[in-house]
Amino acid sequence: MSEPVFILFLVVWGGTVVSDSGQFSSLSAGNAPRRLVGTALTMVVTLGYTTTIVSLQVVGALLNAQIDPGMALLVLAPGAAIGLAATYAEWPLHRSYCQPRTRGV
Repeated sequence: MSEPVFILFLVVWGGTVVSDSGQFSSLSAGNAPRRLVGTALTMVVTLGYTTTIVSLQVVGALLNAQIDPGMALLVLAPGAAIGLAATYAEWPLHRSYCQPRTRGV
């Protein structure tokens, strides 16, 4: 992969990660018990940063070991696959959250 194509990939990937983060935090806050919203958001953000740090360290170590960059980045694929599978498995549940909620008068 040429360097300009790789940089374009990183820019697109970075933009999608940023927009996804806010949506995930909103879903987490909306589904946590009211008295635990702060704790839930703290845990979600902490787990997200921890996962990111570990992923970067693993990929960096593989690159330092002269592993092909494509193969090193392939290490990240299981996380994406697990996330997609979990979302798909819960899809009917997500649709129920997307329905307009009526508030009592």
